[in-house]
Amino acid sequence: MTDIVLFDLVRSHMQTSENLPLGLMALSSCLKKAGHSVKISSNFNDVSNDTLCVGIGCMTGSDINQCLSMAEKVREKYPDMPIIWGGPHPTLMPEQTIKHPFADIIVRGQGETTIVELMSAIKNGKSLKNVKGILYKENNKIIHNEPRPEENINKFPMLDYDFKKIKIENYDQTKSMAYDKISSKAISYSSSRGCPHRCGFCSINKLCRWHAYAPERVLEEVKILIEKLKIDGICFADDNFFVDKNRVEKICDLFIKEKLDIKWGAQCRCDYFAGYGDDFLKKLTKAGCVKLELGVESGSPRMLKLIKKDITAGQVIKTAKRCKEFGIKTNFYFIMGFPNETLKDAYMTFRLIDKLVKIEPRAFYSIFAFMPLPGTDLYELSLKMGMKEPQCLEDWARLSYLGFDRPWGGKKMRELSDIIPCLTSILLKYQTTGRYQELWQKIALLLLKKDAQFRWEHKYFDFPLEWKIVRNYLDSKGVKK
Repeated sequence: MTDIVLFDLVRSHMQTSENLPLGLMALSSCLKKAGHSVKISSNFNDVSNDTLCVGIGCMTGSDINQCLSMAEKVREKYPDMPIIWGGPHPTLMPEQTIKHPFADIIVRGQGETTIVELMSAIKNGKSLKNVKGILYKENNKIIHNEPRPEENINKFPMLDYDFKKIKIENYDQTKSMAYDKISSKAISYSSSRGCPHRCGFCSINKLCRWHAYAPERVLEEVKILIEKLKIDGICFADDNFFVDKNRVEKICDLFIKEKLDIKWGAQCRCDYFAGYGDDFLKKLTKAGCVKLELGVESGSPRMLKLIKKDITAGQVIKTAKRCKEFGIKTNFYFIMGFPNETLKDAYMTFRLIDKLVKIEPRAFYSIFAFMPLPGTDLYELSLKMGMKEPQCLEDWARLSYLGFDRPWGGKKMRELSDIIPCLTSILLKYQTTGRYQELWQKIALLLLKKDAQFRWEHKYFDFPLEWKIVRNYLDSKGVKK
């Protein structure tokens, strides 16, 4: 018997390995510690008559389609089984989410303690009125319970990596674009949550405060992963690993002292990295840091100010040079299609990318289309500029990081914002790997890369029929990145 099945999405974007469902694993570890039986699965067949409830977590965007599909199947076959929604989108849009016929309970914010109390109430047939941090339906009425204060994440147990069942080859991050070749076998691990910065396009700072594991806990858990899963690489999935430089330095000191045979990568900000001295960077590399992911977003000072990124193009250039100097591989991420962005702004981003390519041709450069996230400054600006406000989960599911029907920017800018993420995925990021085995796929990718290279070098994006076809193909496959 499984008390609760936590639904894990099936990813289909252009990378060659799956990401571990770290959020669900955090819930699973707490549930198991409390004595509940849990299964994390993307297979509806794992839900049975003995299952007490189903948990669904989702972010804003096209992922919601899969979540709705699972919820619909549960509702059809098990009409009385509670369907619990949680994660970023339900947390930011709880009232709208709970109104959907496929949602019975919403878990808002930090879910570890809430899901344990909720599961206990469901299992014992008790009222939900005393479970903090939820919304639920009762007699066709929506009940808003008292919010749950955030807790120190150090009190929660280690994530449930399920060492006896996990197939490391399914989640090996050395196959992914972000961590290609940093090690022979790498896996995702999160040592903190949240980000204290104010970026206007990002909802992370609306979801939670910044919390972090103590350096000693990070060391012990990484040692367990090395021993149990026989890995030699860690991909820190933290929203912003480098928030506390002293914490990072202590982690590095512990890794060095323990002589861990581990390579690792993490996310960092360019304003941080540009200000680091040689001693700190030497310590990073000695401790195993070989890869950084850096959000740049735009090459236009005007847009960087609008989105409150609080970095400069000069810091980005310096970061690229310093990373190359210390042998740290880099991923640079950009966004286009912001409200008020012009073609001039977009081409400033293209020129910055060209400068970075000259500094380090081997780095990866990814451009995503702007997607408005609820609760953010740019979501409000998008509404003011004519975007139709999504009224239900199905409306939110139509948004994608490959683009959506935005009402601003003019025809040329809208077209560019739709095709550039596809084009640059092929040109600046994508490598032909095991996921694409068919001969026609390999030939198509080769031709697209040649085409993308010509268009990018000449900055010729007129009449992009082939890229519209690619975009439509990716949309049909549910690809979002």
